[in-house]
Amino acid sequence: MGLLKKSTLNFTFFLCVFLIISCTDNQIRSSTENYSRLSNPELKNLLDLAYKSYNENDSILFRTRNKYAFDRSIEFQDTLAMAEVHWHYGLFFSKMEILDSAYYHYFRALNYYELKNHEYYKAKMFYNLGFIQSRLKDYLGAEENLFKAILVYKNLNKNEQLYFCYRLLGSIFREKNELERALEYHLKAFN
Repeated sequence: MGLLKKSTLNFTFFLCVFLIISCTDNQIRSSTENYSRLSNPELKNLLDLAYKSYNENDSILFRTRNKYAFDRSIEFQDTLAMAEVHWHYGLFFSKMEILDSAYYHYFRALNYYELKNHEYYKAKMFYNLGFIQSRLKDYLGAEENLFKAILVYKNLNKNEQLYFCYRLLGSIFREKNELERALEYHLKAFN
């Protein structure tokens, strides 16, 4: 590769990285998402309380409320509520840097969403799994889960979620020192 081409590639790559870093990060969950897909008002309220405890960094209250929400979701046989509880645990353990537990709970949430054929939330869990795998340097597994998420998001025209998937893929390829592929995915994130 010529010196000029390599310099241009490096400049373009670092420009993309700068733009990406300057954007706000929508790591894993955008908000409580108001649980409108749940039909049971009690479970909606319990999940909302658990999530608020998570946001307030009250780990004891979060774990207590989330466990209670899970127990009630079992009593009501509410598969979506069970998925939400595991999603909450995934967020919690990710924040605590206990990545194996985060992965386990995202995987459990994925299984519940698959039972309900909820494509959008399955894709969110694929992204979350890929995010955790990238943190653990399991780049192949991360790529696989991110591409699963991308397929769903493309079908659903979820451009913001596609942005985050491509951005994470770009970061993964940067870590693998595959700069051209990193640049390719960072540019896809902006298109």
